[in-house]
Amino acid sequence: MFKDPTQTEMMEKIKHGVRNLVSSFEEVNTDALIAIHWYASQYHGGQDSNLYSVLSNSPYNPKHRTFRDDMEEYPIVNIMYRILEARFGKAEGSTYWVEVSNIEYDMGDEIIDYILPATEEMIFRDYIQEEELQELITNELTNSSGFTVKSFTYTKK
Repeated sequence: MFKDPTQTEMMEKIKHGVRNLVSSFEEVNTDALIAIHWYASQYHGGQDSNLYSVLSNSPYNPKHRTFRDDMEEYPIVNIMYRILEARFGKAEGSTYWVEVSNIEYDMGDEIIDYILPATEEMIFRDYIQEEELQELITNELTNSSGFTVKSFTYTKK
């Protein structure tokens, strides 16, 4: 069941969840605020919800950063975010991770100056149908690489 927690409730669950991972919570307080921001962003239930209020008053401003940027750059934020999902649940229409592997690009005669990733992780909403998911993955891979995608495999996490 999904709950609509306050910022205080989320902060307490994160403190409890990471107590064995950090020497003092103060050193990761900013990370907790980032995790709370993204959780509220993903799962708020509209203007009357606690999570919407948390998001509206969040001291964290991602500017041009994405959820994925923060999850990759700050592993502790990812752990904290997952703690929030485990403790408070996911709302209907929530998100899930997709690991994309065995990516094959059609590069034509291009000379590549960089190595394209062999796997990618992406996040999608639960209500997306399989056919649409494949198209979205293809578009994301094409946009991020600049090359046409020939094939790939994916696994929902």
